[in-house]
Amino acid sequence: MTLSIAEEFVLLAHGDEDGKPLVKEERVKLILVAALMAELALRERIELDEDGGVLLLEGAPTGDAALDAMLARIGEVETTLLPRTWFARLHAGQDPAPILESLARTGALRAERRRSFGVFTSTRYPQGDPAFEQEVRARIQAGLDGAQVTPRTAAVLALVYAARLLPRLFPGADTARADELVAGDWVGQELLAYYGGATKGDVATTAFNTVFGDGAL
Repeated sequence: MTLSIAEEFVLLAHGDEDGKPLVKEERVKLILVAALMAELALRERIELDEDGGVLLLEGAPTGDAALDAMLARIGEVETTLLPRTWFARLHAGQDPAPILESLARTGALRAERRRSFGVFTSTRYPQGDPAFEQEVRARIQAGLDGAQVTPRTAAVLALVYAARLLPRLFPGADTARADELVAGDWVGQELLAYYGGATKGDVATTAFNTVFGDGAL
């Protein structure tokens, strides 16, 4: 079964054994906006116009609720907006829970529901069938080792890179090679620029990193 870009990222961004997220939830929400954009770009539903704005090419429903919601939002505006504007507008509405549940239904993750003090419930998502994650990791590792990658794999790698998971998931990975692989992915480039564009130490960066995290995952 083919996973979406968002599903592949979320799968990689959870601990195999304990099922805990490896990335702050607010950062995940931001990255999910880019994941949806990347999916729409690969389906040739959106592209960048000459001014760098996100241009809607085809607004017909895809059958995927999250993708269709983004298409509708993009179609509502009278002019094209920069990707960073969409990141800022849409990240708060993202929810990784449906993606986790979808991965649990496919068997890629296991949903383990726990109750604390007989009242509070929580769910962890440890690895299910390892073949799903192994396949994604193998594609990315092959690219880091010198092989050509598909645009889909490059998009997932860009999300991993933006989440600062590259050294954790792929120890010893050459960041220069990673830069080469994601260079043609405009969504990933916009996400990386948005996330790391401000100068460290300024007020905007301090506020941004308080929400999305800087340094420790």
